[in-house]
Amino acid sequence: MFKNGFFSSFPSFRDWQPLPIGLFFVVLIASFLVLLMPEEQGISGLNSPIEGQTVPRTIFARVEFETIDFAKTAEEKNAVASVTPDYYTLNVQETARLFEVFQRFCNEICNFTADSKPEYSSTFSAAGLYTKISAENFKYLQIVLSDRSFREEFLTRVEKRILTQGIFSDSQIGLLSAVRPVYVAQNTTEKALSFGPFQKVNVLSKEKAAREIIDLLLMQYRSDVPEKALVFRTVLRHELTSLFAGGNVVADILRTEQEKHQAKEKVTPRMRTFYRGDRLLTKENKLSEADLQLLDDYRTALSKERKHKASWTVLMQRCALVVILMLFTVMYLRNVHPHIMEQRRVFFAISVVTIVALVVNQQSGVFFRFLSSETNILPIFIFLCLPLALPSLLLGSVFGYRAAVFSGLYISGVTAIALDNSFPVFLSGLFLNGIAGFVIRNSSDYKKFFMLSFLVITITNFFLGMIFILSDFSLTADFQLIKDAAALSLLTGLVTPILALVILFLLETFFDVSSTMSYISLTDRNHPLLKRLQQEAPGTYHHCERVASIAEKAAGQLGVNPLLVQACALFHDIGKLANPTLFTENTSDDNPNPHASLTPEESVRIIRSHVSYGLELARKYKLKSPLCKAIAQYHGTDFISFFYNQAKQQNPDLTLDESDFRYEGPLPMDKEMVLLCLADCSEAIAQSMPRLTRETLTEKITAAFQTKLNNGQLDQAKITSAELWAIRDSFVSSLCAMSHVRIAYPSFPKTENKD
Repeated sequence: MFKNGFFSSFPSFRDWQPLPIGLFFVVLIASFLVLLMPEEQGISGLNSPIEGQTVPRTIFARVEFETIDFAKTAEEKNAVASVTPDYYTLNVQETARLFEVFQRFCNEICNFTADSKPEYSSTFSAAGLYTKISAENFKYLQIVLSDRSFREEFLTRVEKRILTQGIFSDSQIGLLSAVRPVYVAQNTTEKALSFGPFQKVNVLSKEKAAREIIDLLLMQYRSDVPEKALVFRTVLRHELTSLFAGGNVVADILRTEQEKHQAKEKVTPRMRTFYRGDRLLTKENKLSEADLQLLDDYRTALSKERKHKASWTVLMQRCALVVILMLFTVMYLRNVHPHIMEQRRVFFAISVVTIVALVVNQQSGVFFRFLSSETNILPIFIFLCLPLALPSLLLGSVFGYRAAVFSGLYISGVTAIALDNSFPVFLSGLFLNGIAGFVIRNSSDYKKFFMLSFLVITITNFFLGMIFILSDFSLTADFQLIKDAAALSLLTGLVTPILALVILFLLETFFDVSSTMSYISLTDRNHPLLKRLQQEAPGTYHHCERVASIAEKAAGQLGVNPLLVQACALFHDIGKLANPTLFTENTSDDNPNPHASLTPEESVRIIRSHVSYGLELARKYKLKSPLCKAIAQYHGTDFISFFYNQAKQQNPDLTLDESDFRYEGPLPMDKEMVLLCLADCSEAIAQSMPRLTRETLTEKITAAFQTKLNNGQLDQAKITSAELWAIRDSFVSSLCAMSHVRIAYPSFPKTENKD
């Protein structure tokens, strides 16, 4: 069912070798360790906080949690307290004094005569009232109050209805709220009488008390002239108002505060939600009671989050995601770059880069949290501080763009999972690995590599930072945020390529891998081996130069690394230094056939040995492995037909083993090796033609390519027919340009100087 389906992409375990399997598990374990690495609490220095303590570092929320919003709760409590009733109480002594004065005033009126003197020196007296109203009105007032039963009833009603109810002074009325009820507690009855909420003018005041007393008197007062009653009312009200000016009600401050406190305690605290990345406390601030409560709630939320992350369900989910990423990476490498699986040293180098990149990203996250707490940079910018482009820079310059991008995406995915499934981290890794790997894939020198990496990482990070600032509605795109994003982008853009260059140097030193930049040194014609080739085998050196020239041009059209192809072409024939004169390109007119004195078997042995001796020289001079591969593969298992036929002619009855007349191989596989193999034979064909024309050269090179195909020399080559014929056309064009015939310069007759 799955024979030709999706699962056919996965490698069979029978094809695996112990080292790749072991390295995959090492990388997987390293990924798990990154996921399971405990996070720092983020509240160090505040394990036992006290009020007034200085905050040692800015703290940002790592989990979503709720805490009491002290500001809103206090605001609501104050609002409740503002409508809580004001409590007042009767001043018993003042009430008794006012009643005594009023009772005395009534008695004085009853007993007053025109020639009598006041018994008390007081402004509130019958004598004073006598001078202010008419004698007729005063006389009638005496008659009314002289009625014993009325006076007793009148005084009782004044005491109960006016004084016991309470009278507010002007100063008290000015302090009363128009919307808050007022309660007066009567000490005599221990009963609270409600007077509100009323408008201030409706609260019982000295004027209202005076009017009610006058109304009680006027019930008995009769006058035929209304103006007299008005004068009587006005004068008596003035007197009574002066009597009640101080009132007999005092504020019960203790009771009022108790009631307000109880009302505040009944208010349900308002809660505030903090989200990931919100600033909780700022460095150098002093801890308040609200801050202590916030820290306590945050610590509780962190504890719950840690338990949640430590649960088997969450751990299995995160590990499953990593395993899926690993399986797709293996599938990709197996199908697109199978040679990586076959080269232990290369595969080991990629595994080391992956592990190092995972650890570096994890530690960069720790560094960012420290930096954020010290500088108040928002945690949302953590993706700007991670060297997510590091694997792409390293692998892209060594193993190619596609391998670099896919490995970079794996590392970005694991890092994003480790950082609580951070989407910005994964998206940033996607962009950075794709763009950086593409830009630096053909960097020819370290300076260009550094500058391109710096610009790509800085610009991409800043662009992504601005996108997340604008897309997060909780943030305001102020200058400080833009400045933080720019600073982090510059920092990461500077550190990542430096780190990449250091690790790249270590990889090239200890793992025998080569970057594009390292091939520059190998194309230097002053290399000791190339200098020897120039001096000891000039014909071979000239051949290598021509092969390098035509192969480099074709490499550019084929999409492979031209510098690698050029370096391989320059060194592919260094083995001929063992016996330079036995190869035709180094022969002279004095010895046109150095093999004349040798048997075909000896000649074949010498010719074949230049491959093994070339590998020996390559190891001695510590050439990179791609060059060693080129030396070993460019002849493949080609058949040396010339000496085979010569041996057959000399010994027609002898059965010859064809394997003795073949190169040992292996067959060329990579496009670079195929290109070198074809360039070598094409250049030799061009050199063997006495008169070179495009048509003839095309015909011969086509035949040579076809022979290679028929003999199985390209069976393992990763090349298409279209690419093969594109290579042929490039070779023909280059070789024709190299072998063009110049126009002969005309000769001019000599002229004699007659002077």
